[in-house]
Amino acid sequence: MATLARQHKRQIVVIEDEPDLVDLLKDLLQDEGHQVWTAADGPTGLALIRATHPDVVLCDLGLPGFDGHAVARAVREDPSLAATRLLALSGWTQPQDVAKARASGFDVVLPKPLGVDSVITEVERA
Repeated sequence: MATLARQHKRQIVVIEDEPDLVDLLKDLLQDEGHQVWTAADGPTGLALIRATHPDVVLCDLGLPGFDGHAVARAVREDPSLAATRLLALSGWTQPQDVAKARASGFDVVLPKPLGVDSVITEVERA
C-alpha cells in the first residue's frame, strides 16, 4: 500500500508520558515510513524539537516538567520552527480546552483515545 506518508517521509517528535501510547504511536508512524523521536516530558521534548527541527510534533497537553501548552508556545516563539505542525494529544476536548490549545500554538487537537486514521491524516497534512 503506497500511502502519501511513504512517498513523503516526515520527521516527527512524539512527546507523551504514557509509555504504551508512545510505543503505539512510534510503531504506527515508523510503519508509515516516518522517522520518529520520543520524549516523556516537556523539557526533554522541547530540547528534542530544537535539535531535530521536525515536520510534526505530537504532544500531550498534560506532561511532567512543563505542560504541552508551554512546549507549543516555545516552538511558536522560535522562527526556525515556524513550519513545524503541532498536534495536541488530549483527553480535554471541551471547547474551552481546544481554544486554549489553539491559543498556545497548536494547529490541531486530537482527542484521546486516539483514532489511528486521524493521526495519519493530520501527519500527512504536514
